[in-house]
Amino acid sequence: SSAASDVYKRQSLLKQVLKFSHKRGETVHKDYMYLTDGLKKKKTLKVFLSTEEIKSIIDLDLKGQEAIARDWLVVSCYTGQRHTSFSKWTKEVIKNGVIEWQQIKNDQSFPVIIPILPQVQDVLDKYKGNFPPNFLDRERSNYAQYNILVKRVCKKAKLNDLVETMVSKANGVISHKAMKPKWDCISTHVGSCLLYTSDAADDS
Repeated sequence: SSAASDVYKRQSLLKQVLKFSHKRGETVHKDYMYLTDGLKKKKTLKVFLSTEEIKSIIDLDLKGQEAIARDWLVVSCYTGQRHTSFSKWTKEVIKNGVIEWQQIKNDQSFPVIIPILPQVQDVLDKYKGNFPPNFLDRERSNYAQYNILVKRVCKKAKLNDLVETMVSKANGVISHKAMKPKWDCISTHVGSCLLYTSDAADDS
């Protein structure tokens, strides 16, 4: 079920954060590795970015909205958040070296605290301690523009390997599986997939 999948995601994220802390010498309970035991993960065809691919995106010489989209993508990948969350961030959510805000999901609000990794700090420094600007004022239009630009950025980074993905009809109904270039499969959710499915933080 969707609820069971959400529990798995949250436990996986917590496990990854504890692993991250343990590798840096923090004291963590030894049983953290069992957080996902007995939980079932919903099988989906998601596309992920490797740390090498993210580095190639960071190294691109971009200008204007493409540069802004690249910077938001880096923030997304190294905070584990999707567009609906990070697009609302301003410098006010930065407190004592962490990102802290109230996340709303399924009509519930809960506090979230995320450490600022060096890759995110580099982006903040570029914008004088703030996050990149949004593209448009309306949330849905801003979302659509980011989705277009992030694919364009990944195409410039030559993420051309073919990956399996689900293809939807115009009405949004998923119709079949297909092989497409990886850059064309990158969406606003890629960051929320990355943090708890790779060791991206290990390259900081």
